[in-house]
Amino acid sequence: REAAQAGPAWAAACALAWGGPVPAHPVRVAGRDWRVRGSPADEAWRALGERGGEPEAERLARLARALRPGGGAGAVALDAGANLGLTVLALAAAWPGHAALHAAEPDPEVAAHLRWNLQAAGLDRARAWTLALGAADGEAAFRRELPNRATSHLFPHDRPDCDWKGET
Repeated sequence: REAAQAGPAWAAACALAWGGPVPAHPVRVAGRDWRVRGSPADEAWRALGERGGEPEAERLARLARALRPGGGAGAVALDAGANLGLTVLALAAAWPGHAALHAAEPDPEVAAHLRWNLQAAGLDRARAWTLALGAADGEAAFRRELPNRATSHLFPHDRPDCDWKGET
């Protein structure tokens, strides 16, 4: 069911790599245990499963607690380029009293995993958006980096594709 909702490319990747739905890696962030799904072809997701956590997410949680020691009551946070949602998980653990967490991820396949991860974490005040954020309205080429989807990024239309090795 989840694969069908996430899209045919994700479902095909699951069938090819796992013979079914992608399992979730157990990940510890800010003293809490979470489950995180990603693409079987994504190096960053596979490495996360091997590590069982992310040092940057731990540092962010400590910083967030220091900035808002009261648990983040009333705080609204935005993660631009959220990927699988580790930053959101760190903020959720650091700020249990947060008002809202928003996660923007332009890659539709990664955004489907992000939605699953936030739902599995029980973060009903977190919302995933399938969109890119920038300084101005407009269009840009989205460059999906392969095999590490965490490094995908936007380029203005007028930038040359001279050394690009991913999907645009």
